[in-house]
Amino acid sequence: MTDPIRILLIEDDTVDQLAFKRHLEREKLPYHYEVVQSMRDALAALKRQVFDIIVSDYNLGDGTALDVCEAAKGIPLIVITGAGNEEIAVKALKSGAYDYIIKDADRNYLKVLPLTVEKAVQSNRADKQVKMLMHAVMHINDSVYITDTQGIIRFVNQAFHQTYGFSAEEVIGKPVSVLGEECQGGECIQRRKDGSTFYVSLSKSIVRDDSGEVAGVVAVARDITERKAAEEALRASEEKYRQFFDEDLAGAFIAT
Repeated sequence: MTDPIRILLIEDDTVDQLAFKRHLEREKLPYHYEVVQSMRDALAALKRQVFDIIVSDYNLGDGTALDVCEAAKGIPLIVITGAGNEEIAVKALKSGAYDYIIKDADRNYLKVLPLTVEKAVQSNRADKQVKMLMHAVMHINDSVYITDTQGIIRFVNQAFHQTYGFSAEEVIGKPVSVLGEECQGGECIQRRKDGSTFYVSLSKSIVRDDSGEVAGVVAVARDITERKAAEEALRASEEKYRQFFDEDLAGAFIAT
Protein backbone atom coordinates (compact mmCIF):
# COMPACT_ATOMS: atom_id res chain seq x y z
CA MET A 1 0.00 0.00 0.00
CA THR A 2 1.40 3.39 -1.03
CA ASP A 3 1.91 5.90 1.77
CA PRO A 4 -0.38 8.95 1.60
CA ILE A 5 1.14 12.01 -0.02
CA ARG A 6 1.83 14.76 2.50
CA ILE A 7 0.86 18.15 1.09
CA LEU A 8 1.38 21.65 2.41
CA LEU A 9 -1.07 24.08 0.85
CA ILE A 10 -0.19 27.76 1.14
CA GLU A 11 -3.31 29.72 0.26
CA ASP A 12 -4.49 33.01 1.77
CA ASP A 13 -7.95 32.90 0.18
CA THR A 14 -10.36 31.10 2.55
CA VAL A 15 -12.77 30.22 -0.29
CA ASP A 16 -9.95 28.56 -2.26
CA GLN A 17 -8.86 26.74 0.90
CA LEU A 18 -12.36 25.33 1.35
CA ALA A 19 -12.58 24.36 -2.34
CA PHE A 20 -9.29 22.48 -2.02
CA LYS A 21 -10.47 20.54 1.04
CA ARG A 22 -13.83 19.68 -0.53
CA HIS A 23 -12.17 18.49 -3.73
CA LEU A 24 -9.88 16.14 -1.81
CA GLU A 25 -12.78 14.72 0.17
CA ARG A 26 -15.03 14.34 -2.86
CA GLU A 27 -12.36 12.58 -4.92
CA LYS A 28 -11.14 10.56 -1.93
CA LEU A 29 -7.55 11.45 -2.73
CA PRO A 30 -4.91 9.73 -0.54
CA TYR A 31 -3.45 12.93 0.87
CA HIS A 32 -2.49 14.10 4.31
CA TYR A 33 -2.53 17.86 4.13
CA GLU A 34 -2.00 21.00 6.13
CA VAL A 35 -3.32 24.37 5.05
CA VAL A 36 -1.61 27.65 5.97
CA GLN A 37 -2.26 31.14 4.69
CA SER A 38 1.06 32.96 5.01
CA MET A 39 4.74 32.54 4.39
CA ARG A 40 5.41 32.76 8.12
CA ASP A 41 3.02 29.90 8.87
CA ALA A 42 4.50 27.89 6.00
CA LEU A 43 8.00 28.19 7.45
CA ALA A 44 6.72 27.06 10.84
CA ALA A 45 4.96 24.07 9.26
CA LEU A 46 8.13 23.06 7.37
CA LYS A 47 10.07 23.04 10.65
CA ARG A 48 7.67 20.78 12.51
CA GLN A 49 6.66 18.36 9.76
CA VAL A 50 8.02 16.66 6.63
CA PHE A 51 6.05 17.19 3.42
CA ASP A 52 6.26 15.41 0.07
CA ILE A 53 5.09 18.45 -1.89
CA ILE A 54 4.06 22.09 -1.50
CA VAL A 55 1.21 23.72 -3.39
CA SER A 56 1.34 27.49 -3.09
CA ASP A 57 -0.57 30.47 -4.40
CA TYR A 58 1.87 32.88 -5.98
CA ASN A 59 0.88 36.01 -4.09
CA LEU A 60 0.90 35.66 -0.32
CA GLY A 61 0.31 38.32 2.27
CA ASP A 62 3.91 38.29 3.50
CA GLY A 63 5.76 36.94 0.48
CA THR A 64 5.47 35.10 -2.81
CA ALA A 65 5.96 31.58 -4.12
CA LEU A 66 9.53 32.61 -4.99
CA ASP A 67 10.22 32.86 -1.25
CA VAL A 68 8.75 29.38 -0.83
CA CYS A 69 11.19 28.05 -3.45
CA GLU A 70 14.06 29.36 -1.39
CA ALA A 71 12.76 27.89 1.86
CA ALA A 72 11.64 24.50 0.56
CA LYS A 73 14.87 23.05 -0.77
CA GLY A 74 14.40 19.41 -1.76
CA ILE A 75 10.59 19.56 -1.75
CA PRO A 76 8.81 19.93 -5.11
CA LEU A 77 6.69 23.07 -5.38
CA ILE A 78 3.63 23.62 -7.55
CA VAL A 79 2.75 27.27 -8.01
CA ILE A 80 -0.84 28.36 -8.55
CA THR A 81 -1.19 31.65 -10.40
CA GLY A 82 -4.10 33.74 -11.62
CA ALA A 83 -5.10 33.70 -15.27
CA GLY A 84 -2.77 35.83 -17.38
CA ASN A 85 0.18 35.39 -15.01
CA GLU A 86 2.16 33.03 -17.24
CA GLU A 87 5.17 35.34 -17.06
CA ILE A 88 5.19 35.04 -13.28
CA ALA A 89 4.79 31.28 -13.58
CA VAL A 90 7.84 31.02 -15.83
CA LYS A 91 9.78 33.10 -13.33
CA ALA A 92 8.78 30.67 -10.59
CA LEU A 93 9.96 27.72 -12.69
CA LYS A 94 13.33 29.37 -13.18
CA SER A 95 13.52 29.82 -9.41
CA GLY A 96 13.10 26.09 -8.83
CA ALA A 97 9.35 25.36 -8.87
CA TYR A 98 8.40 21.97 -10.34
CA ASP A 99 5.34 23.21 -12.24
CA TYR A 100 2.59 25.78 -12.26
CA ILE A 101 -1.19 25.71 -12.66
CA ILE A 102 -3.34 28.60 -13.82
CA LYS A 103 -6.13 29.33 -11.36
CA ASP A 104 -9.50 29.83 -13.07
CA ALA A 105 -12.68 31.36 -11.66
CA ASP A 106 -14.56 28.03 -11.76
CA ARG A 107 -11.69 26.30 -9.95
CA ASN A 108 -11.33 23.65 -12.63
CA TYR A 109 -7.60 23.78 -11.88
CA LEU A 110 -8.31 21.48 -8.94
CA LYS A 111 -9.08 18.69 -11.41
CA VAL A 112 -5.60 19.03 -12.89
CA LEU A 113 -3.87 19.30 -9.53
CA PRO A 114 -3.86 15.57 -8.51
CA LEU A 115 -2.04 14.44 -11.67
CA THR A 116 0.52 17.22 -11.33
CA VAL A 117 1.04 16.33 -7.67
CA GLU A 118 1.51 12.66 -8.52
CA LYS A 119 4.08 13.37 -11.21
CA ALA A 120 5.98 15.81 -9.01
CA VAL A 121 6.16 13.43 -6.05
CA GLN A 122 7.19 10.44 -8.20
CA SER A 123 9.85 12.51 -9.94
CA ASN A 124 11.23 13.78 -6.64
CA ARG A 125 11.33 10.31 -5.12
CA ALA A 126 13.06 8.94 -8.20
CA ASP A 127 15.63 11.75 -8.04
CA LYS A 128 16.33 10.97 -4.38
CA GLN A 129 16.79 7.27 -5.14
CA VAL A 130 19.20 8.09 -7.94
CA LYS A 131 21.17 10.43 -5.67
CA MET A 132 21.36 7.78 -2.95
CA LEU A 133 22.52 5.20 -5.48
CA MET A 134 25.11 7.55 -6.96
CA HIS A 135 26.38 8.43 -3.49
CA ALA A 136 26.74 4.73 -2.66
CA VAL A 137 28.48 3.97 -5.96
CA MET A 138 30.83 6.92 -5.61
CA HIS A 139 31.98 5.84 -2.15
CA ILE A 140 32.33 2.06 -2.35
CA ASN A 141 35.86 0.66 -2.22
CA ASP A 142 35.70 -1.15 -5.56
CA SER A 143 36.29 0.66 -8.83
CA VAL A 144 33.14 1.23 -10.87
CA TYR A 145 32.97 2.39 -14.46
CA ILE A 146 29.99 2.53 -16.80
CA THR A 147 30.19 2.27 -20.56
CA ASP A 148 27.57 2.85 -23.23
CA THR A 149 26.62 0.34 -25.92
CA GLN A 150 29.62 1.43 -28.00
CA GLY A 151 32.08 0.70 -25.21
CA ILE A 152 32.68 4.38 -24.40
CA ILE A 153 33.26 5.22 -20.73
CA ARG A 154 30.50 7.46 -19.37
CA PHE A 155 31.05 7.32 -15.60
CA VAL A 156 33.75 6.44 -13.05
CA ASN A 157 33.65 6.55 -9.25
CA GLN A 158 36.19 7.80 -6.73
CA ALA A 159 37.81 4.40 -6.17
CA PHE A 160 38.46 4.21 -9.91
CA HIS A 161 40.67 7.32 -9.71
CA GLN A 162 42.72 5.80 -6.90
CA THR A 163 43.10 2.40 -8.55
CA TYR A 164 43.61 3.35 -12.19
CA GLY A 165 45.18 6.79 -11.72
CA PHE A 166 42.99 8.45 -14.35
CA SER A 167 40.85 11.49 -13.58
CA ALA A 168 37.25 11.53 -14.81
CA GLU A 169 38.18 14.06 -17.50
CA GLU A 170 40.92 11.77 -18.82
CA VAL A 171 38.71 8.72 -19.40
CA ILE A 172 35.09 9.81 -19.80
CA GLY A 173 34.33 9.79 -23.50
CA LYS A 174 37.23 7.41 -24.20
CA PRO A 175 36.90 3.75 -25.31
CA VAL A 176 37.18 1.18 -22.54
CA SER A 177 40.28 -0.18 -24.30
CA VAL A 178 42.32 2.55 -22.54
CA LEU A 179 42.06 0.29 -19.47
CA GLY A 180 43.79 -2.63 -21.17
CA GLU A 181 42.55 -5.96 -22.36
CA GLU A 182 38.82 -6.45 -22.81
CA CYS A 183 37.28 -9.23 -20.77
CA GLN A 184 33.69 -10.17 -20.01
CA GLY A 185 34.31 -10.95 -16.37
CA GLY A 186 36.43 -12.99 -14.00
CA GLU A 187 40.11 -12.27 -13.52
CA CYS A 188 41.95 -10.19 -16.09
CA ILE A 189 44.79 -7.73 -16.46
CA GLN A 190 44.12 -4.00 -16.77
CA ARG A 191 46.27 -0.94 -17.15
CA ARG A 192 46.83 2.14 -15.01
CA LYS A 193 47.48 5.64 -16.30
CA ASP A 194 51.24 5.20 -15.79
CA GLY A 195 51.21 2.12 -18.04
CA SER A 196 51.68 -0.42 -15.27
CA THR A 197 49.40 -3.45 -15.30
CA PHE A 198 47.59 -5.19 -12.48
CA TYR A 199 45.14 -7.99 -11.89
CA VAL A 200 41.46 -7.27 -11.25
CA SER A 201 38.46 -9.39 -10.47
CA LEU A 202 35.89 -7.96 -12.86
CA SER A 203 32.12 -8.33 -12.83
CA LYS A 204 29.80 -6.75 -15.38
CA SER A 205 26.06 -6.08 -15.47
CA ILE A 206 23.94 -4.93 -18.38
CA VAL A 207 21.87 -1.78 -17.86
CA ARG A 208 18.55 -1.50 -19.67
CA ASP A 209 16.36 1.55 -20.26
CA ASP A 210 12.63 1.78 -19.55
CA SER A 211 11.81 0.07 -22.85
CA GLY A 212 14.07 -2.88 -22.08
CA GLU A 213 16.77 -1.93 -24.56
CA VAL A 214 20.42 -2.28 -23.55
CA ALA A 215 21.68 1.14 -22.51
CA GLY A 216 25.13 0.31 -21.24
CA VAL A 217 27.29 -1.87 -19.00
CA VAL A 218 28.30 -1.39 -15.37
CA ALA A 219 31.71 -2.86 -14.52
CA VAL A 220 32.93 -3.40 -10.97
CA ALA A 221 36.66 -4.03 -10.67
CA ARG A 222 38.52 -5.13 -7.56
CA ASP A 223 42.30 -4.91 -7.45
CA ILE A 224 43.55 -8.42 -6.63
CA THR A 225 47.25 -7.78 -7.19
CA GLU A 226 48.16 -8.63 -3.59
CA ARG A 227 46.05 -11.79 -3.67
CA LYS A 228 47.69 -12.91 -6.92
CA ALA A 229 51.12 -12.20 -5.44
CA ALA A 230 50.26 -14.28 -2.35
CA GLU A 231 49.01 -17.11 -4.55
CA GLU A 232 52.21 -16.98 -6.60
CA ALA A 233 54.32 -16.99 -3.44
CA LEU A 234 52.39 -20.00 -2.18
CA ARG A 235 52.87 -21.83 -5.47
CA ALA A 236 56.58 -21.06 -5.41
CA SER A 237 56.84 -22.32 -1.85
CA GLU A 238 54.95 -25.50 -2.70
CA GLU A 239 57.16 -26.07 -5.75
CA LYS A 240 60.30 -25.54 -3.68
CA TYR A 241 59.02 -27.97 -1.06
CA ARG A 242 58.09 -30.51 -3.74
CA GLN A 243 61.56 -30.28 -5.31
CA PHE A 244 63.17 -30.65 -1.90
CA PHE A 245 60.99 -33.67 -1.15
CA ASP A 246 61.75 -35.24 -4.54
CA GLU A 247 65.49 -34.69 -4.10
CA ASP A 248 65.39 -36.10 -0.59
CA LEU A 249 63.39 -39.07 -1.76
CA ALA A 250 65.78 -39.66 -4.67
CA GLY A 251 68.78 -39.48 -2.33
CA ALA A 252 67.24 -42.00 0.00
CA PHE A 253 66.52 -44.35 -2.89
CA ILE A 254 70.16 -44.16 -4.17
CA ALA A 255 71.47 -44.75 -0.68
CA THR A 256 69.55 -47.98 -0.48
